[in-house]
Amino acid sequence: MSDQHLINSLVNAYIPGRLEVVSDQPLVLVDAAHNPHAARSMSKSLDAILPDRRRVLVCGMVNDKDAWNTLQYLGENTRHCIVTRPLGERGSNWYRVYEAWEELFPAISVQAIENIAEAVREGLQKLQGNEYLLITGSFYVLDRARRYFTDD
Repeated sequence: MSDQHLINSLVNAYIPGRLEVVSDQPLVLVDAAHNPHAARSMSKSLDAILPDRRRVLVCGMVNDKDAWNTLQYLGENTRHCIVTRPLGERGSNWYRVYEAWEELFPAISVQAIENIAEAVREGLQKLQGNEYLLITGSFYVLDRARRYFTDD
């Protein structure tokens, strides 16, 4: 394998759920940042590629994920947050994410919408100006949210 083959492969690499654009107008991204390391990495990437744009966030995490330490990386450049419930039993304690957001970012408005499709619709309605919608957290949330924008 030549170096050029390797470069071409990396340039054309596509990983669903990792800074995936599911809509251009308005800009909607999905990313499975469901742990602190992933959230930090995603936030740094978004700051680099969309430095002057604020966002509306839709997120939901399953019960066994570290919501507090994951959310701390998501507040910057977020104007509004919508917490939703991941599908399945592992999402039963979803409201704790809402409570953690309220504690971490009392100046950033937050709402809880259990149904993922409704949370996405609300997020789209909340967008103002040049803002984008970021949907993140559990793969269970991303899977359902992606279906809102695709035929999958």
